[in-house]
Amino acid sequence: MPAESSKIEITEQSDNFIYSGSVEDRTTQGLFSIRLVLNESFFESFFESGNSTVKVLGTKALVNGTLGTKNYI
Repeated sequence: MPAESSKIEITEQSDNFIYSGSVEDRTTQGLFSIRLVLNESFFESFFESGNSTVKVLGTKALVNGTLGTKNYI
């Protein structure tokens, strides 16, 4: 579904960040309301997931553990 967003607002409420607005389906021109609530614990867990270690030996990199965003960053 090719879509286009419009009138997206970001507000803060206590520990939450709220993204709200609408998305239009370009094919049917249907308009859909969206609301996404994220909080600090989401961001902490998102950016700290994974426990991999990377060891470089010459021209090789050895990865051990569970991959997560911590490793990609």
